Order: sequence, then C-alpha cells, then structure tokens
Amino acid sequence: MGSIRRIIRVCLGVSIGLIVYLQNQCAIDTKGRLYAIRNLSSGEQDDLSVEKRIKSYSSSGSIAAVINTAKMGTGGLYTTFQVSWKCGRFVPKVTSVRPTLCLHDRRTIRTHSFDDGSEYIQKYRKVHPEGKCLIASAIRSPATWFGSMYLQMVHNNWKPKEEMLKDYRKFLAEKDFHMVYQVLPDLLEKFNAGSLVEQSKIMDYNGGYSLIPAPTNSSLAGCDLLFLRMEQSDQWPVIFQMLDHEFHSIRGYSRVSKNFRNIEEINAIASYELSSEEKISIYNSRGKFVQDWFDAYGYMDDVNALIDVVNNIAIA
Repeated sequence: MGSIRRIIRVCLGVSIGLIVYLQNQCAIDTKGRLYAIRNLSSGEQDDLSVEKRIKSYSSSGSIAAVINTAKMGTGGLYTTFQVSWKCGRFVPKVTSVRPTLCLHDRRTIRTHSFDDGSEYIQKYRKVHPEGKCLIASAIRSPATWFGSMYLQMVHNNWKPKEEMLKDYRKFLAEKDFHMVYQVLPDLLEKFNAGSLVEQSKIMDYNGGYSLIPAPTNSSLAGCDLLFLRMEQSDQWPVIFQMLDHEFHSIRGYSRVSKNFRNIEEINAIASYELSSEEKISIYNSRGKFVQDWFDAYGYMDDVNALIDVVNNIAIA
C-alpha cells in the first residue's frame, strides 16, 4: 500500500506540468492528421515521389548544399556530395559556410546556419543560373540526439563516467538547445513543408525521406530539399541513387571509432534515458519547434502512458 501511495505522489507531481503538453498534443495531432489526408492522397502524393520527378542534379554549375542541424548526419551527407562529384580544393569559409570546388564548375557546401547557407546559395545561383540546386538536411530522434550533442561538446574534456553523467543531467536541465532552431524551422518554412509531424507522416509513406521543391515565391526557388530521417540511413544509398546516379551515399565516422579510448564514457551517455521529469521540462520550456520534434518521434508517449496509470489508479 505504501508503494502505491508513493507512485501516486510522484505521478501527481508531474501531472500539472503535463497539462500544457496535452493541450498542445491535441492541437498538433489534429493538424497532423489533416495534413496527412491532404498530402498522402494518391493524386497529390504522386507529385512528391522521386520516381515521378527524377532528374540529374549533376549538370555543370550545380550546387549541393548540406544545411543541417549539428549531430544529425552532416558529415556523411557532405562526404556523399564531395566524393560523388569528385570535389577537391576547399575555398575560404564564408561566414559559417564551408564550400568545396568540384569538377564541371560545381560546388558543395556545408553549414549549420540556415541564413548563411541560404545567402551563399542565392549568390552562387545568380552566377550559375544554368545549374541545379539540391539541399540536403536530416532529422534525428531526441532519444539519441541529446547524448550525441553533449558528447560533441565535451569530446576534448573527458571525465570519469559518473562525473560525465552528472554533467549530462545539468546539460539537459540548463541548455536552451538553440542549435535545433538554426536550420529546420526556416527550411520547412521556405519550402512550405509544414511541421515535422507532417513531414514524419510523408517519410513514413516514402520510406524515410521527403523531396520538396521550393515554391516559386521562395528565396530558394529552383532548389529541391531532400529531407531525410537518420533512423533509416540504411536506405540512403537507394534514395541518393534514385535522385541521381552519380550520387553514392557514404556513411560518416562513428564517435566510438574516433574516441575508442573512451568507449565506457560514450556508452554511459548513449544508454542514458531521459526521465519523465526531464522530458516534461524540456518539452514545456524550449519552444514550439522542440515540441514539434518530440511529437514527430512520439517521444512523450511514455509520459502519456504514465498519465493513464495515474488515472486508472485514481479511478480504482
């Protein structure tokens, strides 16, 4: 009986913090269902399919841009374009953009900033209007992204495992995760792509990707956005080959391969599961896009299950 009372006290303690979550969830789910019906109908989905819009992106003067959130597959995407287009010499960085010169007057770039990447693309395409434009970006589950982002920040300052776990909990509690807002919200807006929840439904239909042309009134008109889901990266070779037979997907290096002396610390962070309280805190305090991201992956589903347990106990 005492254990049940403790469970009830803990569960009721988090219930108040979930009210906002539940309200937002209902609204987002409704919007997501409407979007899925509208965009996954047989007629309109044909317009989104790669097979119906396949073309070469490798003509002279083309640009392939990786505008991507940190720790969401940037290295592999950029290497895919570099190797496929036989790119060689780096040119000086422009703001946060890293460009590379490629054969046939083509260019690849990578950046974690939408504004810098978009400005670079627009300037390049004014000089090379004959070329094609492909922008690649990816999304990754919060279940693995938080740990990967933390390890990226501390990889030159390894500490004992328990101390790192303590620091990681502080990271989860205090960081604003502004890097999540530096790319995807603007990309989705410029390509009129809706929310991550909506894009997740399209990715489910397509098998892990979405290919979106920019509207004619967009600052990136003439570009296509290849939006990928990291959890289905095993399908990237097939997806890139459908886009252009010159593209050969290359997987980036794992953190373990680059830090093999710190496998114990890496595994401790990678296996850490956020508590319900940590999820609720982040969901309710880091803005609407983080909520959209969590919802796209069902990352609050276990918290919903906890509410059901509370309700069932209260009824009993």
